[in-house]
Amino acid sequence: TLISGAVVEQLDFLRISDTEEPPEFKSFEELELPKHSKVKRQTSTPNATELEQQPDINSNDWKNKPVYEILQKLNDCSCLASQIILLNILLKREGPHFITKEGTVSDHIERIYRKAGSKKLWSVVRFAASLLCKLVDSLAPSITNVLVQGKQVTLGAFGQEEEIISNPLSPSAIKDIIYNKCNLQDEREAVLQQELVIHIGWIISNSPELFNGMLKIRVGLVHHSLNLFSVMSVNPYIPPAQIEIPGSHVSPGRLGRTSRALPSVTTFQVLNINRTVIESLIYV
Repeated sequence: TLISGAVVEQLDFLRISDTEEPPEFKSFEELELPKHSKVKRQTSTPNATELEQQPDINSNDWKNKPVYEILQKLNDCSCLASQIILLNILLKREGPHFITKEGTVSDHIERIYRKAGSKKLWSVVRFAASLLCKLVDSLAPSITNVLVQGKQVTLGAFGQEEEIISNPLSPSAIKDIIYNKCNLQDEREAVLQQELVIHIGWIISNSPELFNGMLKIRVGLVHHSLNLFSVMSVNPYIPPAQIEIPGSHVSPGRLGRTSRALPSVTTFQVLNINRTVIESLIYV
């Protein structure tokens, strides 16, 4: 499994010499829980419905309201998607150290981030992670995995200025690019592009032949293509050629064939789906 493989890889340094026998590790096993136990496996936690992920407020209606009204709504609101929108307004207007009923704005966002994760509210998780400027630890190695295959990587929102990466960069440099280039249209884009980079880095390491003929991997365009999958899965009868892809190097026919090869994918928004589904879509 991914977990056991990662653990073994990280423990390779424990071998003192080449003559020493490598340690043996047993695979992880999921323990059977008693029937009366109230503990739930993570996989038994149902995914949130699309309705649960939708906020009940509009950010444009609240961004110019007085602070006291925003705080009152924040206290009265139980929807996490709405709370994170209100906290985003407070963060931009008053800063991360502004005090709310739940502590500072940054602390409040951190709590929503963890709570949304337990409820599988992926859109809220990505929104909160972006506001906290979180960075995946393995992002720099994943980019390096792409570079060693002779490819370039571009980061940035689709249709906006992109940053071309041709040489390995430090995590701090990558973080600056992510949060300066990807947050122009949607705050969640910065986090989703990190996930895409991780998946692409893993795939190109294990199946480099899938990237034959590619010189540059535009992560923003990959996200845009996933959005097209959702459009075509809602209405598979839309001719792919009628879906405009400005500046795209991906053929509409290819996207159409890909979408029809995914009959199990129904109406969804890419920002609301989990990482496993995103990885499976990238493989197509």
